Amino acid sequence: MLEVLVAILIVAVGLLGLAGVQASAISRANDAKYRSLAALAAEGMAASMHANQAYWQNLSASTTQADVPYSASWACNASQACNASQVAGYDVSQWQQGLKSNQMALPDASGTFSCAPQSASAPVSCQISITWTEKRYSAPGGAKNSGNAYASATYNMVVQP
Repeated sequence: MLEVLVAILIVAVGLLGLAGVQASAISRANDAKYRSLAALAAEGMAASMHANQAYWQNLSASTTQADVPYSASWACNASQACNASQVAGYDVSQWQQGLKSNQMALPDASGTFSCAPQSASAPVSCQISITWTEKRYSAPGGAKNSGNAYASATYNMVVQP
């Protein structure tokens, strides 16, 4: 009878350990999903920069998203083409709205970029950053989260338009 109780105890401890490993795997899978979505969002902005080289490769000063002009009232349509600056402004606006409207399924997502102008020794270079909030889990038996179980995560990409 004692051997049966010991065997049940060993099996129970093993099953609890297995449950902890599975919870950790699910958490890591969610983290990977968010990082993949952030990479896609950053790649979308990078693709817009590559498509509009007339604007992005001719920067004369350091540029952030606040420096790229945009107005919803611009009269760009099939009969009147937009200039490179207007296209860049539209691209940045759509990119930021897409992140904020949760199209990319990243919680509390925001995107920023910073571009350095071309110099004699280096081409234009932009750093794109996507920040979001993700839930942090602690491993069973490991250190517990102190305070808030949510943390900010960031994905960075450097691109030369």
